[in-house]
Amino acid sequence: MGPIFQFLLSSRRILLASDFDGTLSSIVPDPSAARAHPEAAAQLARIAANPAVELAIVSGRSLQEMDRLCDGLPRSWKIGDHGRSAKGPDGNPVDGWPEPEASGSLEDLELEARALAALHPGMAVERKRHGVCLHLRNVAPGSRNLALEQAHAWKTRWASRGLESMEGREVIEVQTRGGGKLAAIRRLRELTDSDFVVFAGDDTTDIPSLEWLSGAPDGFGVWVRSPEREPPGFEPDAVVEGPGGWAALLERIASQLEKRI
Repeated sequence: MGPIFQFLLSSRRILLASDFDGTLSSIVPDPSAARAHPEAAAQLARIAANPAVELAIVSGRSLQEMDRLCDGLPRSWKIGDHGRSAKGPDGNPVDGWPEPEASGSLEDLELEARALAALHPGMAVERKRHGVCLHLRNVAPGSRNLALEQAHAWKTRWASRGLESMEGREVIEVQTRGGGKLAAIRRLRELTDSDFVVFAGDDTTDIPSLEWLSGAPDGFGVWVRSPEREPPGFEPDAVVEGPGGWAALLERIASQLEKRI
């Protein structure tokens, strides 16, 4: 892990970005109950004190949800809806952020999702500005196989109509086209004029960004491992065990950055 510490000392400006669910926070049955790991929050506060660092939380959550979940964390850029929306550290929308336009078909998409959830106890529907999400973590075991089969059919049907689909940890989501965390991190790197990027994530939607950064001379990708997710198909710069492991690495990063002050 030596190269990251070298670049932390020598880079002019650093963008440190992190996914939220499963990375800063443990995965919990009720997504609204997720909270950042206390040690991770403490280390982010140390890191935020360094004027050479820009912090960003990059999530599939809506910006409204992120405002609530990030209460108590230091000021940061917030990238929501898998890169489709953004707020600056001042809390205002980012001027010129390339948001896709809302699609009228999302109303029908949501109606279909809610009809499906009514058939399977524990399945939850989340409507977002640019899409609809099915949460499957709490589906009753006896209904699980059929629920997964029908959720995948729902996803495939709407993908054939021009929408994008993605799968996360016990989540299936369909959204308008455009966005993506990788495009958002690249855009944010430009906006912050950063010459080194650190990003940590744990899910399939994080993999393109981690693959882009891992092994790069100006980036560092951290895979946050969990029993629910297979290893990515490439070698990340670092692998840590859950949010606690990411918090421990953040402590090392914070200590190294304090040598710059």
